Amino acid sequence: MVEDGLPRGVAAQKVLRAIREGELDLIEPAVSYDYGVEYPALRELGLERDEAQSVLNDLREAGILAEEVVGNLVACPRCGSHRMLLQLRCPACGSTRLTRGSVIEHLPCGYVDLEDKFRVGEDLVCPKCRKPLRAIGIDYRKPGVFYKCLECQAIFPTPRAMYTCENGHRFDEGELALLPVKAYRPTPEGRALLEKMTVNLEEELRILREMGWHVEAPAKVPGRSGIAQEFSFAGWRDGDRTRDPPDIAGELIISDNAVDSAAMLTFWAKSMDTRAKHTIFMSIPGLSEEAKTLAKSYGINVVEAENASELQARIRSLLRDLTRGTDAAKEDEGGARGSHEE
Repeated sequence: MVEDGLPRGVAAQKVLRAIREGELDLIEPAVSYDYGVEYPALRELGLERDEAQSVLNDLREAGILAEEVVGNLVACPRCGSHRMLLQLRCPACGSTRLTRGSVIEHLPCGYVDLEDKFRVGEDLVCPKCRKPLRAIGIDYRKPGVFYKCLECQAIFPTPRAMYTCENGHRFDEGELALLPVKAYRPTPEGRALLEKMTVNLEEELRILREMGWHVEAPAKVPGRSGIAQEFSFAGWRDGDRTRDPPDIAGELIISDNAVDSAAMLTFWAKSMDTRAKHTIFMSIPGLSEEAKTLAKSYGINVVEAENASELQARIRSLLRDLTRGTDAAKEDEGGARGSHEE
């Protein structure tokens, strides 16, 4: 539903529409252990996490969105997983057999160890020279909390951090991947482009909805190939939209130039895969001669216009004609079934 070069997938259309209608201003991230980085506002639009990030990247590259780094997330340098286990190791021998506690240094003899090694009942006694400790700052001091390796007896303030990700990859702190966490905001140029290069079909599609049709815009329709095909909109007169082919499927492309035959071929292939009964290809400013020829040979309804208002008026007229034909066909089918049953 946007010009050539801008994203036209169903997910992108949802985001573009929300931006155009003022529903999305600042797209903020949320960070969690389960999901890493996700965007709640896009989840509410029905986008999956990976799909949302892909759309954000596409819209940033198209100049619709600007990004801003608002945080970071550490991840495995090999697989990118943010789920990991931290283990502390001795920097001297690499052992994980560590303990931690307050350290005492006995000034007269220079012995250093954890406080529990000095504790004798209520008193403090040096394990090396056996002299009692009298007063802190006079004959002993406490430099703070340290780690002690139970393997090599080394005492140190900072252990070596080792990580294991959920996929079993091991790495140290220096190898951690630091991933930026970004927020996104529509650019002024992007907003202006959306005003020019998008068309809101909701008023036109209301014709179908008021007649009891199930309409999705944008739409993903299951195809015989097993692929969910994307359309600007699709409508079902009745039946199960997850199994039955759509009664109407439409594609809208807005471009600076006439839409070429490749776009028409793509639309035809999607329509065949989904067995759409009626197809509408809409374009501003229009189609190339090759595309028109293909549309005629494939029985595709074409709506061309120079601007949005002209396009919308022609779509309304075509939808009314198609729905009358669809309803008549349904009545004929019902009559035929009734006669057969008699």
